Amino acid sequence: MDYNIYTLGDIDFVWSAFTGIALIFSKYTGVKEFMTTAAVLSAVNLFYRTWLWLLNPQKTELPVFSWFLGLILFMMAVTRVDVTIESVKTGEVRNVDGIPIFIAATATVTTNLSQGLLRDYKKAFDPLSPVNISATT
Repeated sequence: MDYNIYTLGDIDFVWSAFTGIALIFSKYTGVKEFMTTAAVLSAVNLFYRTWLWLLNPQKTELPVFSWFLGLILFMMAVTRVDVTIESVKTGEVRNVDGIPIFIAATATVTTNLSQGLLRDYKKAFDPLSPVNISATT
């Protein structure tokens, strides 16, 4: 899937922001420590929820389901994709590598939605030719 992000403003600012996000999630800035901490916290949370489930006489909810949901959300933070940033005003295009998929997908959906709405509004409210005022009077 292509992740295209459209910007109406300064492409340098958006490119710098996404480059910073890529740097935060890059493999050179402590991701190993982040992954180790997340794995330990996940194991502790699963142990704690299992302990509470064993002590609960009603046994209403299995703790594994919430653990799998957390695992899926964690995988969305770890999976990285490439993003293309395009300026609507100038047509300039820049690429950023290594953006987490949840940030890329959210930005892609919102900018594509706004660009589609802008295109539709322009079609609906911008006439192709000026209105002939003398023909109506």
